[in-house]
Amino acid sequence: MANSDTNKNPANGNVQEPGRRDFIVVATYAMAGLGAAAVAWPLIDQLNPAADTLALANIEVDIFKNRCRPVDHCEMARQAGVYTASYC
Repeated sequence: MANSDTNKNPANGNVQEPGRRDFIVVATYAMAGLGAAAVAWPLIDQLNPAADTLALANIEVDIFKNRCRPVDHCEMARQAGVYTASYC
């Protein structure tokens, strides 16, 4: 059997530097973390809304044009192109 130089018992007074095994363990944990992030990224990214949904969400209405008269929601819906017969 080979003698191990990785005695890290501070009771004897000579604490040695981290050995090769410590480096391998740290490298393994780092790669596991990168692998978990690589798997989690697409799963989280799919929760974002699609581009066509975002395009429909942006409806601009000129509110300064209707400053002195009451707001007609049906007319605003017709101008925005989202008019439905059951709404108005």
